[in-house]
Amino acid sequence: NFGGAYSETNQVTLQKDSDTVTKEASAWVDRPEYMEKKNTGYAENPDNANERIVSWSNSITIPENGLSENLVVADTLNNNQYHTMTVDQVKALYQNLQQQPWFNAVVGRKLILTDKNYQTHEITSPDQLNNLSVDGFIKFSYELDHTQLENFKGQNLTYTYQTTANIANVAQNTTGYFGNELKVNEKSVSAQYEYRNI
Repeated sequence: NFGGAYSETNQVTLQKDSDTVTKEASAWVDRPEYMEKKNTGYAENPDNANERIVSWSNSITIPENGLSENLVVADTLNNNQYHTMTVDQVKALYQNLQQQPWFNAVVGRKLILTDKNYQTHEITSPDQLNNLSVDGFIKFSYELDHTQLENFKGQNLTYTYQTTANIANVAQNTTGYFGNELKVNEKSVSAQYEYRNI
């Protein structure tokens, strides 16, 4: 099975002006698995001053002795009325996944999206994203076939992507929290972007 009891959770927060980046990582004592989610930065959307484009990185370490079951990987945004992924951001994510040497382990090469209306969409090609009528996604997930990960024992499966945080409704002298949770089977780790409206 993937994972066990947490041994330790570490969190680091960096702040510059009104923006804060938090990184959290967790490891387990009974197996050498490790997974990490981090916020790797942000930028103001040049087309909308009320939006921040937030960059994230996910990393999952495959145990040295391999896996005995598939991994279901899910990534969920919180504050999802104001924190979503655009179609272009999902396209970039899917293309990034396709470029990974372990992409053949993704069952059916399928990415399952949940939009802001809680409707699901199964994507097996970036071209399918052109037909979506909604432009706001709050979750993506995929399944990894453990038998296809034999060549990746002890290695990190790492990829990056971006989300959009709308800061327009963060009241004066308050902080807006835009979090992101990575869940692999029943284990999870999270990170967040914080915007302080001074």
